[in-house]
Amino acid sequence: MTTDSPPLPPAAAVTEALARLGVQIKTARKRRRWTQGDLAKRTDVSVPTIRALEAGRPTVSLGVYVAALWALNLHHTLSALAHPREDADGLTYDLAALGRRVRHPRPDDDF
Repeated sequence: MTTDSPPLPPAAAVTEALARLGVQIKTARKRRRWTQGDLAKRTDVSVPTIRALEAGRPTVSLGVYVAALWALNLHHTLSALAHPREDADGLTYDLAALGRRVRHPRPDDDF
């Protein structure tokens, strides 16, 4: 069974999204008057990793982004990511499947 998935975004769009996230994390860090070293200690990574994160480099793991958001007390925003309520494509697939007949398994007649 194949499903029609939307095409992947151009690499530039992904890079721009990561750059925006990096800038937002950097802004939050500066508002707290933290150095990159402070954030690095709180996230248990190196300062060069924080620099890469703030630059939006795609080589930084998702775990580091999450740890930074957690350290900055911005982790509550993560619950909105991939939330079922926001999954319009998934809802469309679910609704399309409603018209199909569902067969229940036969009970096991082995005594």
